[in-house]
Amino acid sequence: MTEIKIQHFKTGMVEVDKALLYHQESANPIAYTGLFRSSKHRVLIPVSSYLIEHPKGRVLIDTGWSKAVRKEARKHLGYRLFFSKPYLPEGWAIDERLSALGLSEKDIDYLLLSHLDLDHVGGLEHVKNVEKILVNQTEWESAKKDKIRYMSSLWQGVEFTKFKTDTSQIFGKKSLDLFGDDSVHLVETPGHSLGLTSVVVKNSKGEFIVLASDVGYAGDSLEKLKIPGVLADKSAAVSSLVWLKDLSQKNNCKGIYFNHDTNKKDSIIIL
Repeated sequence: MTEIKIQHFKTGMVEVDKALLYHQESANPIAYTGLFRSSKHRVLIPVSSYLIEHPKGRVLIDTGWSKAVRKEARKHLGYRLFFSKPYLPEGWAIDERLSALGLSEKDIDYLLLSHLDLDHVGGLEHVKNVEKILVNQTEWESAKKDKIRYMSSLWQGVEFTKFKTDTSQIFGKKSLDLFGDDSVHLVETPGHSLGLTSVVVKNSKGEFIVLASDVGYAGDSLEKLKIPGVLADKSAAVSSLVWLKDLSQKNNCKGIYFNHDTNKKDSIIIL
């Protein structure tokens, strides 16, 4: 197998209450929404997407914000603006990022949605014609039930391929071996959402990275074992983060990447 290239780029920014970054037991259980809290608690964090260029195909992970937030954020997101304020600079939309690389949605073999929160699926409309759009079956079922957290209009008319992570295994967790060669595994890492999916990318030498979506939010989430402020299952979130912590200490681990980590700059990773 030849080398695998992973491109990390920002597909938006979002201003949130800092309580969103870390779960905290407090007198205000909804502090993460920013309600009844002053602007001094607000922080600006990135929204990330990834492009895996693999000998067997290109895999895009998450889509960031829709261009609609540039002019019609309130109309686009409605009451959800209480939770966050989205930003999408020119050139940062997912299709603009691909175009800058000389690519279009037709050049992408798989689009994986790590989960179905707004900032991960907002730009789906710009790449909705990718051949296969993947979402975890558990996440899909959760989104159908929870009409407050999830905004189904963002994927209206889009055909998803739902998958289960029980066909293979990596590092002690059930997974979907995407190419069948042990190089790209989709791993269910629940907690922040019930069907949250991380991606392990591994080369023939056994070196690997983990694209861990929202298992943690900030740069020190892993070091200090701080789970996100928004949780679907606290116990599962702890288990997923501990699993990542263990992986991070392996000699052949070349990096753990959280979607909203301010310490990670746009980069190209070669495995």
